[in-house]
Amino acid sequence: MTDRAPLFNVKAVAQQTGLKPDTLRAWEKEFPCLRPRRSRGKNRAYRERDIGIVLLIKHLLYGQRYTSQGVRQRLGAQPELLRQAAADVVALLDPAACAALLAARPQEQGPQQQ
Repeated sequence: MTDRAPLFNVKAVAQQTGLKPDTLRAWEKEFPCLRPRRSRGKNRAYRERDIGIVLLIKHLLYGQRYTSQGVRQRLGAQPELLRQAAADVVALLDPAACAALLAARPQEQGPQQQ
């Protein structure tokens, strides 16, 4: 028996994160940091790290009211946020914990608005 990390399909991730599957698919194109694996049938296979990144993006967009461009800029300027989000998925399921993660890593500028 092997110790493989669990993989989740897009429907399971949508239920876990409260997002629609179409939103997750669109975010793959919009955010280069979000790249779930593909199974043999070309179905998406999300790892826990991908779910952490989805939750972080969701919090930045909906909780902190960033634009998509602002999220890309923040994650590009602070790649440690991605590493921490990938490592601590359980904490990110709690919106207060997600806000604390971002508060611990202050941004260089305010939310990027267009």
